[in-house]
Amino acid sequence: MINTTIVGYGEVTSPSIKTYIDRLEQYLATYYPAISWRIYDISLKKCTLGDLKQHLKEKVLNYHPNIIFIRLSSQDIDIERTDFVGKERLEIYLRDLLEEIVTHNNRTGLNNCVPIPVIITPPLIHEKPGKKGRTNNRLKQYIYELKSVTLAKGGIVIDLCEEISKKVNKEKYILEEGYGLTQEGENLLYDLVFIELTKLIDYQGVLKNRR
Repeated sequence: MINTTIVGYGEVTSPSIKTYIDRLEQYLATYYPAISWRIYDISLKKCTLGDLKQHLKEKVLNYHPNIIFIRLSSQDIDIERTDFVGKERLEIYLRDLLEEIVTHNNRTGLNNCVPIPVIITPPLIHEKPGKKGRTNNRLKQYIYELKSVTLAKGGIVIDLCEEISKKVNKEKYILEEGYGLTQEGENLLYDLVFIELTKLIDYQGVLKNRR
């Protein structure tokens, strides 16, 4: 039986929400019976790119993962944050984060022992009058930049913002407070994550070599 390790890393969700990682733990063994799954959920309350980079080695790479889903937060574009950093610094953080992942030897033999990073963009923002720290215009500019960096490093991007933007009733996917996902939003994210997994792993359980 093939051993495959997945880590979900990034922004924390409400305890009442059944996350995409919860559902992967529930269903992957049924869909891929030839694989022995190890699935870890590593969430950070403070989840900027700088935080993700700082804790990557101790919290994620020590599991020697095959696939890392990195759930980004819109905190990075909040210009009202006292520790806000600009576009250039964010690009450096992301590039360093991805470089550390793709140069890690997970010793599994799969994908030439290189973990596959999958970036999940922040969701669409439920904008409200008077709250100008985070806007969808700024978010979309940020996503454009992170896509360029991620794809150049051989990573994958799940554009959650764009997928929610396509929906007729966008509000049902975003929490009232404006930034997180409702259960409907989390269900959508699970569907998107599962689609990416089917592109990476065949039904016999073999992680497709991307290099």
